[in-house]
Amino acid sequence: MHIGIIGAGVQARIHAAAVAAVDGVELATVAGRTAANVEAVAGEFGARPIDSPDELIQDPAIDAVVLACPTAQHHAYALAAFDAGKHVFTEVPIALTVAEADAMIAAAQRAGRVLMAGQILRFVATVARFREIVASGELGDVVAVSSARYSPPYWREGETLASGNHGDVVKELLAFDIDVFNWMFGQPDDIRGHGHKTGGAFDHVQVALRYGDVVIAAEASALMPRGASFTTTLRAICRDGVVELDVSLPENAPVEWRFETVGPGGERTAVETDPVDPNAAMIEAFRRAVEDLPISGVATAEAARDTLNVCRRVDQALHAADMAFDL
Repeated sequence: MHIGIIGAGVQARIHAAAVAAVDGVELATVAGRTAANVEAVAGEFGARPIDSPDELIQDPAIDAVVLACPTAQHHAYALAAFDAGKHVFTEVPIALTVAEADAMIAAAQRAGRVLMAGQILRFVATVARFREIVASGELGDVVAVSSARYSPPYWREGETLASGNHGDVVKELLAFDIDVFNWMFGQPDDIRGHGHKTGGAFDHVQVALRYGDVVIAAEASALMPRGASFTTTLRAICRDGVVELDVSLPENAPVEWRFETVGPGGERTAVETDPVDPNAAMIEAFRRAVEDLPISGVATAEAARDTLNVCRRVDQALHAADMAFDL
């Protein structure tokens, strides 16, 4: 399968490396907004630089397109790719709106092509194991879950979050944790929240979600300084113990993480998992889906759309609270 990547930033390099690690796929072309970046990524991974995304999409030698471009561009490029008979793998969020996501799913179905979104946490071994431990009941029924996701700005220097190229922290950060919550518990029954806005866009939010009897507190922020570590936490409080997963991604340094359970007597037990490259695992699942081979079935465009829909409900709750605050 010959793949073309639209985008030439950090995520494009990550996906290019993942493609290189998977048998049966080849990175053929790269296109993006900045010619120098396109040349650099293409040269690094032995691909051919292309002047424009439209030219890449129309290239008859390309079987599938990876969208590693700003979220605002996913919808248009995906529809063009399906019209050209290509399969599509897109970064998350799948689109800016649920309506755009539905249109992408419908276009893929009409074209008989695969649409997959990069719900990466479903392919992270520690997160999958976290879910297994909670679901197993070995620590008793889960009562509450908490998460935090702290990031430096994910938009270019010189741009603002309100520029429109990216979603706010709900879609670009909190969405990853919401996807895990949906994977674990289904769809939330109730959502409340408060947030901080800069230029009209939420850049820090605190949200409460209820899934049946499970109460979840989730925080996401893009207010860390540029160059600061990207950090996440995930914690489940159960009747007979706790599961804790803390991860830190320092810039240009190895990942630091702690994963353990705490039993009813306070005993701590480290949880071990086999190392897996989640980005390569996603590309492998995409390849198998294109070749109509069995996959785990946990990551689908529909699941990504459902996560985006919960993000929409979070937005509504945040704006309602914001209006009440203003009063």
